[in-house]
Amino acid sequence: MFNSNYKKIIESIQTPASQNAINPSCIEEKICTKNPDRSESPPIHLRTQQNRRRPRVLFTHSQVAKLEERFKVQKYVSAMERDELAETLGLTPTQIKIWFQNRRYKCKRIDQDRTLQLTTQLAFPHQMFNHGVFGFGGIP
Repeated sequence: MFNSNYKKIIESIQTPASQNAINPSCIEEKICTKNPDRSESPPIHLRTQQNRRRPRVLFTHSQVAKLEERFKVQKYVSAMERDELAETLGLTPTQIKIWFQNRRYKCKRIDQDRTLQLTTQLAFPHQMFNHGVFGFGGIP
């Protein structure tokens, strides 16, 4: 058993690179196959990023205001609440979900920035009036 598995691994390593390579002419056409000589497998069509990505949707001011108002009260919404919000605002539940995720992350970043700022001010209070900040030797 061990010898047969070992043998398969060695054979796969010794396979010429040309058999595993992608045909460069296929790349230009955005159609690739592992082995272009095989008629069994259909070609794989690569999609460009423009085809995959939906256009960015900008929320209206009223939508954002309602979402922010809801966020102040409730940081997480259930699937049912998400569906209701989506219907009320004319958005999809996925858009609501992503908006809340992004808003929670923004809140987290703001808190981290404040903590870092406070920590820095407490650690180096004497540097606040140093020339590095105000460009002069301090307050007389």
